[in-house]
Amino acid sequence: MKKSDTYRNLFKNSFIFLDSLYTNKKFSDSITGLVDKWKSEHLKKPMGWFFDSDSYDEVKRKNAIAYSKRTAFINSLSAQKAIALSNDIDEFLDKNDLGQEWFNTITDFIISWWFSPPIYNLYIKAEKNKKEKRRLVLTLNPDTSVDDIAEAWFWIKKQQKKLWPNFKRQNFSKASMNNLSIALKDIEIRATKGIVYDTRGEDGKIQDDSAIDLDRVGQIWESATNDDEARDRKRVNELRTIRKRFREKYKMTNPPL
Repeated sequence: MKKSDTYRNLFKNSFIFLDSLYTNKKFSDSITGLVDKWKSEHLKKPMGWFFDSDSYDEVKRKNAIAYSKRTAFINSLSAQKAIALSNDIDEFLDKNDLGQEWFNTITDFIISWWFSPPIYNLYIKAEKNKKEKRRLVLTLNPDTSVDDIAEAWFWIKKQQKKLWPNFKRQNFSKASMNNLSIALKDIEIRATKGIVYDTRGEDGKIQDDSAIDLDRVGQIWESATNDDEARDRKRVNELRTIRKRFREKYKMTNPPL
């Protein structure tokens, strides 16, 4: 994400907040009500607004300070009160149609009077489902655009790498899909005729009859004929190579259909 994009989003989200604060009485009353309700000692030294900072580096430094104050304040609460604070902020966001990406911004504003809006117009969350499968979830706002997602893409990829550090993307191509189709047709023909995937002799070596595979080539390659035996034998070799790779990849001796 370019620094210019960061600034644009910060100022755009600042406008949303300030416009609501000064023109929407319900909004301003509810947030000042939260400030009064929680009475943080950190408000004695308000941290101010991000746009009063001289540089974005200063904004990041103040964000770190606000994070420390937020952590200290929440840790000073009982478990019940900490949950109540979280519920209050969630309720505020829901009533004012703000995404979850505003949660820390509003929390810091209430605790230390520091306002630094979210830099993305969407919410990014890593979560696990009941089967412990890790997934990165994006929650989009009504006005989230493709450009908003593109601006957040660096952070999205970073979170994906964190969740799946050893993930390797499958490379799909026309050739790989064609080979898969051939392997599946081969399995189907064998299963139909009651032939196991590998027929092995007493020495453990695969025993495949060339005549059988020549016949099978004609069934798999619809355009194949027996008019060109040399070409068909090349297809037999291709079939066996595909079969071997499929068997090794899926580690199956008798794979199902």
